[in-house]
Order: sequence, then C-alpha cells, then structure tokens
Amino acid sequence: MEFVSCAICEGYNTMPLFSKWGYNIVECQRCGISYVNPRTFTVESDDYFRGAYLATIEEDGSLRPEIRAIYARILGDLETYLRPARLFDVGCAMGHFMVEARDRGWQVCGFECSPYAGDYARERHGFAVYQAPDLKDAGLSANQFDACVLIEVAEHLPKPKTTLAEAFRLLKPGGVLYVTTPNFASFRALLQREEWAAVIPTGHLYYFTAESLMKLLAMIGFIDLVDLSFPASFDTEVSAIASGGGAFSRYVDPEEIRQRTADEDQAKF
Repeated sequence: MEFVSCAICEGYNTMPLFSKWGYNIVECQRCGISYVNPRTFTVESDDYFRGAYLATIEEDGSLRPEIRAIYARILGDLETYLRPARLFDVGCAMGHFMVEARDRGWQVCGFECSPYAGDYARERHGFAVYQAPDLKDAGLSANQFDACVLIEVAEHLPKPKTTLAEAFRLLKPGGVLYVTTPNFASFRALLQREEWAAVIPTGHLYYFTAESLMKLLAMIGFIDLVDLSFPASFDTEVSAIASGGGAFSRYVDPEEIRQRTADEDQAKF
C-alpha cells in the first residue's frame, strides 16, 4: 500500500469519506479532489481487455449502440470547436473510439499501456498506437495534435496531473482536450457513495467533480474550460437506483441530499 499526496496541491490534509474493500476514499481539504489513499496500483491486465472490457464495448462483434452514441456525442462536441484534423486518444484501449473518429474524417493515433489492447488496435484496425508505462515516457514531440481525448481514463491515472500536463504539451496552440470521467458530484454518487458502481478503488484511483477537474486543468494551463455534464433529476435518479436493484449508501440520508442540492442550485441564481 502506498500513501499519496493530493494530485492538485500535493498536500496531505485530507478528510475520510468512506471505505470500500478495505480501501479509504478521502477528500483533500484544500482542493476538494477525492481519491484512494493509501492505495495499490497496477496497469489494467491483458486478461481484462481480452474478456471483461470487450464485453462492455461490443455485442456479437459489433460496437454496442449505446457506446456508439457516446462516441458520436464526443465527436460532435469536438466538431463544434474544430474541423476534423489530428486526434490523439490517450488510453485508446482496443481502438474502438478511433474507428468512429476515423470514419468521420479525423486523422487518429493513440496511446495505450496494455500490450494486448495496443496490439489489437494496430492489427485489427491499422492504427499507430504508442506504448509505454506512462504517456510522458512515449517520447512524443510537442505541439502536434489538434485534439486529445481521455475517455474514462482520468480516474485510472496514478498521476493525473503529470499525464494531463503531457497532453497539454502535445496539443497545438488552440487545441482541444476532451475528458470524460465519472462525476463524483452526481446524484448517484451522492446517494450511493460506496455502493456506486464507479467506486472501484483497486482501479479507479481518483473521483473527480467538474469543479475539481477544472481546478486541475486550469493549474496545468488549460483555458476556456466547459462543463458538458448532462443535467439530471433527483427523483428520476432515486427511482432508477431503486428499480434497478441498487443500494443507497448507509452513510447518507436521501432527503438531506435532496435539500442540500436544491439549496446549492438555488444559490447559483
């Protein structure tokens, strides 16, 4: 087990939030970012990409419609800022997103630390995929990409500040970074906490909110930050958890969460 400092301020002043599987999730009292501390860390194994990962992306050998819709939304968002040009997929896994991007006219390549996943993307789809234990070790030259994406990758990074700073270096001036990650301020996260499906402390090391992620990105040098999170209904999320057999956290009172989030929303106006 390894004790780590805050990814933003590098401090150790944290407050415990809850525990799962023997791991503690803590929150930095200065920056508000939440993370596993102490932690273990291993790169996703090739066995994961051979089995469990592929099953979440494909069905009968084809990209699942809900995944294709997510990828289409990401590309549509990027294309409101850029014409298709050079795109770099950090944590590209087996290349499924790059296929969709290439079909829309993007020139794509990726980075992946899993040898099996990287080889799959190269051999099945013909992509250039850089491989190293960490992005900063890939030996890439600066200012060469118009867009960079990290799709459900940021939560896995042992050193998110280092990786995102490297992405910043690789982007051309005026380039766009697009990051998706589970939202630790979402209704489901607030209601379920340790029961939330995205809390996987053996692999998901950081739990970002829009505020904490933007704070980190701004510190690195990114500007014109935009939160593209979907709006949500508290009652709809409560019903979905209950009807789907999910569990509410024993640490929270749903009515207290309802009132607090309503008060927070009101304070914004």
